Amino acid sequence: MNHMTCKQILNAANVSDGFAGHVAHGIHSLTLEDVHTYFDPEVTEQNGIPNLNFDLTSSQVVLPDISYYGMSTGFATNALRGVDQILSHMDNKNYDVRNFDTLERLVHVLHMQEMWTHASMHYRSLKASPPTADICRCAQNITNHDLLRVLDFIALKLREPALMYGKYLDENYNIIDILSDKETEEANMYGVNENGTGIAHRRMPTTTTTTTTTTTTTTTTTESRARAMRGPMMRPEMVRYHIRPQGQNEEESLEWQNQIKEILPQLNSESHWQIWKGRMLEMDDQKMYNMALYLYCMIN
Repeated sequence: MNHMTCKQILNAANVSDGFAGHVAHGIHSLTLEDVHTYFDPEVTEQNGIPNLNFDLTSSQVVLPDISYYGMSTGFATNALRGVDQILSHMDNKNYDVRNFDTLERLVHVLHMQEMWTHASMHYRSLKASPPTADICRCAQNITNHDLLRVLDFIALKLREPALMYGKYLDENYNIIDILSDKETEEANMYGVNENGTGIAHRRMPTTTTTTTTTTTTTTTTTESRARAMRGPMMRPEMVRYHIRPQGQNEEESLEWQNQIKEILPQLNSESHWQIWKGRMLEMDDQKMYNMALYLYCMIN
């Protein structure tokens, strides 16, 4: 190894900083059917590749192995198998992503398939020209501990989006909260705007009181009553998992932190789809390579 550190070895192998975060994003919802389709059909259920539990009520948040989902539906295409996975649980609000509706869950699973398609190209290249044993050892050693920390963070984002609003991971994968006490209080009280730009500052129910000589009548508008009952419906961020890039100056860091407060808007209009689409087109080929290298080293 010529006394090179694992970080130096991985950097020399074209692995970028944020390796564990890129891998975690790529594998968090990966099933064994997906692994067989996109990467290697021979992978067994004892694979040592962790991922998240689709059951948001389970106390076992991170699973130790990627397992079969059971999508033996007879569909020939990955898209329809993914659709079946979501629609077969469309009545379950505690499945996959909290506070996402069915359309948004469908888009999420198709987004992940897009990522795996890109990563599979790098995987095939790695099969043709394998990395050294030192590279794989370092990829596994560096990733294992940090990967679990990032997966835990993503799980909190998906399970408790209101609790995790305004939080990100620093370069050492520690959770940092950028909200002021006032912003935290307002976020818990009001949620965020439907368009995802920040705290909603919803108005409290409008109440009209009419007093006569014998009775006092209080009326609340239907919309206001519904808002009061619903409470904050914080939406998780699905594309950027809030891991601060290294080497930012103060101005860049402040701008980046402000972006953390932006939540994906509800997918209910063409204009909102353009926002979702833009986020998904940010797919970084370097991140896909990092994910492919990790999977190659775990599988082979």
